[in-house]
Amino acid sequence: MDDQGTHESLIADHERASRRLQARLALVQGHSHATGCDLEEAVDEVMLPAEAYCFRPALRSAKAMEAQREA
Repeated sequence: MDDQGTHESLIADHERASRRLQARLALVQGHSHATGCDLEEAVDEVMLPAEAYCFRPALRSAKAMEAQREA
């Protein structure tokens, strides 16, 4: 594969990962809203342990962005 093809493949992989992450975040937020639990509890309730471990950095970023919007 040439450099252009590799670059396009990496971009496509990143876009797919970003969409999956956004979908997972929406699931966690929806569960949190529906049950009244906080986001970290929602992560523990809807995700497998290994998945939750990998998701926590994105959760922290989402919480920081939410706090900035509220400020």
